[in-house]
Amino acid sequence: MSQPRYNSFTEFWPYYLAEHSKPGTRLLHLVGTTIALGCVAFFIEKNKPATFQYPLWSFMGDYKMIFMMLTGRMDREKQ
Repeated sequence: MSQPRYNSFTEFWPYYLAEHSKPGTRLLHLVGTTIALGCVAFFIEKNKPATFQYPLWSFMGDYKMIFMMLTGRMDREKQ
């Protein structure tokens, strides 16, 4: 049986949630996505990740930065 075709993210979202209903699955996606984004940033910045020297602070910084980006507050941070 083939999957239905979705015409919008709004239609797709309930299906996605059903496929990721277990907390462990959601956690794996969070970790995997975060690692992938970190790898992309490493290659774009061409630098040595701060994670190697300050792992806890680096992860805290990642999540704060992601939160600020998602809430539109990142541009207000001093660089």
